[in-house]
Amino acid sequence: MSKRVCLLILLSLTLALTARAASAESRAATEPQKGRNSEYPSPDGALVARIRPIGMSGWEWSESRIEIRARSGRVLRYVSFASEDHQHGEGVSYAAWTPDSKFFVFSTSSSGGHQPWHGPAYFYARRQNRVLRLDDYIGIGPNLVFSVSSPDVLLINTYVQAPPEHAIDRYRPVQVRLGRLRVGVR
Repeated sequence: MSKRVCLLILLSLTLALTARAASAESRAATEPQKGRNSEYPSPDGALVARIRPIGMSGWEWSESRIEIRARSGRVLRYVSFASEDHQHGEGVSYAAWTPDSKFFVFSTSSSGGHQPWHGPAYFYARRQNRVLRLDDYIGIGPNLVFSVSSPDVLLINTYVQAPPEHAIDRYRPVQVRLGRLRVGVR
């Protein structure tokens, strides 16, 4: 196993344990079930985030479609991470609602190709009814595992490029209040 992979695993575990200890209400994101659809009801019960596998046969979970639905079943917003060749899309790795039900956060991994170390993170902002790329606000990162805590706090890793004299890049945990991001501006 490479040093980077070992470091990434260690940092992800540390991040998850630190987040859990920091708040009694903090919880790590969970992996989607490997069934047909994975549903994540919001804590207030008003919305459901549904993650659907849409990758090619045998690799269904390598690309995903996320749907945000009202309790009635009406689709409010959706986004597809499929690619034409099924080698450049994204599949959801982990997902969670914030405890205040205002944001649905999910991290992805690439179905192949570029930057295997980088898994973009996204969030659905309920008030604006938009899905936004979290990396645009906090910088890029491995974003594999994250945790959420009350009311809308996200703890996640970001990437810090190593100077030329260092062989290993670093990651730093970042705590973000999603409600304080200026999502209407971008």
